[in-house]
Amino acid sequence: MCGPREILSLGHNPRLLTHRHMLLKKAGYSVVSAAHPVKAMKLLATRSFDLILVGLSAHAERILIERLNEQLKVPLLFLSCDEFDPTPGMCTCEDARLSSEELLQQIAVALLDGKSN
Repeated sequence: MCGPREILSLGHNPRLLTHRHMLLKKAGYSVVSAAHPVKAMKLLATRSFDLILVGLSAHAERILIERLNEQLKVPLLFLSCDEFDPTPGMCTCEDARLSSEELLQQIAVALLDGKSN
């Protein structure tokens, strides 16, 4: 494995998206942030990622990302306050109010689990 793990971070809230981007970069990940689903879809069509992180504000894109991921086989980490039964291979945080450390732990687990798929 050469270089940092690649993460696509999707969300509509600019402040949260920027905060997540900075946190992930500081933790050593290569991060591309997308505030619009069209940009995310274009990125997914032209680049490969080790993980897709979907913020609470991007809730509407959930179904689209899930369907696309069936073809890509990339681990997904949804930050979510709702309760739903996650599909196989998809990680879900129970609470969107995770601390920075908890978010990084969830990402590390999702990347580790995705490595074995």
